[in-house]
Amino acid sequence: SALQAAADAVWKRSDWARWRGVWAKWCANMGRAGIEAVRTDGREDKTALVVRDPRSYRVTYDQTTGSEIERVVISITFWEPEQIDPALGILLAGESVPHTYVRVLDRENIAVYLDGDLVEEESGPHRLGEVPFVNCIALPHNDSEHGLWVGHGMDSALAFYDSVQTQVGAIGNRFADPQLVGRGVRFGEGSEVSRFGRMIGIPAEATVSYLEPSFTQLQHLLASAQEARLAARESLPEFIFAGAGANSSGEALRLRADAFVAKYVEIRSRLYPALARATDYATHMDARTPYDRDSDRLTVDADPVLRPDAAAELAALESADKLQAISAADKVRGVQRLGLIPADVDPDAYAAELEDRGADRALQFFGAAAREGEE
Repeated sequence: SALQAAADAVWKRSDWARWRGVWAKWCANMGRAGIEAVRTDGREDKTALVVRDPRSYRVTYDQTTGSEIERVVISITFWEPEQIDPALGILLAGESVPHTYVRVLDRENIAVYLDGDLVEEESGPHRLGEVPFVNCIALPHNDSEHGLWVGHGMDSALAFYDSVQTQVGAIGNRFADPQLVGRGVRFGEGSEVSRFGRMIGIPAEATVSYLEPSFTQLQHLLASAQEARLAARESLPEFIFAGAGANSSGEALRLRADAFVAKYVEIRSRLYPALARATDYATHMDARTPYDRDSDRLTVDADPVLRPDAAAELAALESADKLQAISAADKVRGVQRLGLIPADVDPDAYAAELEDRGADRALQFFGAAAREGEE
């Protein structure tokens, strides 16, 4: 369709096959990432999606619901490239000059500033009636602007683990640099008593020795670090891929896989509609038409989070078929999810075709049997 072609053109123009990884990593690691529909070269019919670093923008929401974006300020600092001597091919001496690039988006206009001066060729009305920006949230937080990273829940365990490792490192470094301690004797500043091979003369009642840490507590610290690490591995379903369930039963692994799928299906339910809306913004800007929020025309879909267990899925379909709980088209849809039937095939038409083939085979079989009886 024309709409699909327009959306495909936006993604191709945006090089989305490359930038989607950056978008997903920022959402996963920082809890959010922005996508802006940007007019390239100042032309309204050439709009692309640009992923914005979550540290570079600030979103203002409406006061009534706290969910509608009213204004976005994107601030990017960059440095002017150093000058290169064309004859020698070397950098010339001098300091890099910082510049500030600011984009201010609202429901009507885009204003772009470079070092405080308006860039007129990149500024102007966008005609959407909406702010051409979506704030993608991985895990919801207390406010609409910020999100939580996907590993939320293991922060305290990781902090404790880092603290224990710091303590272990401090003890190890202290052992590698023991301090000379004397009782009943005073060393002068220029005595260099710690120099290797130095002879020290001290009174009979005085003692000189090295102060070394005791390693008796290291075992307890290492055990505490191991417990914190195991607790972190058990708290998140992602560790199903890190060998945490190597000794677990099949049922335990299945439950953990179900928890993993449920977690990321929920995250996808927030991110994919946001990506579809950003693409819709771009297609409307290309068409120079206002955006109608009551008619979201595009949807984004993807492969399953985890590859399904084909044997289990087929067994479930067979059981449901024996109970006559699903239709022939439902069976086709189930097999399509496994990739055994092309996804673009219409399930109802395919099921009808299979039924016709079965009837033809039955007719041929019974027709042959009748002819043999006549002979």
